[in-house]
Amino acid sequence: MCRLSRYNNEGRCTVCSRRTRGSLPVDPSVPPHVWLDLNVQKALVERDFGTLCQLVRRVGGLRQEDLAALVGLSQAFLSMLESGTRRLTNIDKIIALLEGLDVPPELTGPMLRPFDAAPDDA
Repeated sequence: MCRLSRYNNEGRCTVCSRRTRGSLPVDPSVPPHVWLDLNVQKALVERDFGTLCQLVRRVGGLRQEDLAALVGLSQAFLSMLESGTRRLTNIDKIIALLEGLDVPPELTGPMLRPFDAAPDDA
């Protein structure tokens, strides 16, 4: 047992805290209740992907590393996106972001979703 810093509010030392972080889910995902949040919906409507990522993480209880892995971006780029330093403008990256977050199609509209259905030959 080690003595904790007076600034440590965790009740555990840094080393012990890091060990317990390993108990986080191996396959992180965005909980469905995130899409009911009005601020998340507003960020989607405004196509403010930096704010969207911040809100999804906060409401969904995810770390930046988890979200970056889900959407296929580096943690560094995600950090810049959330801070407003970088913007997401490439449509393929936007679609990958929405797919990685598993955003319900009714919240994104058909233009921001890939076309997977083949036309009927009827």
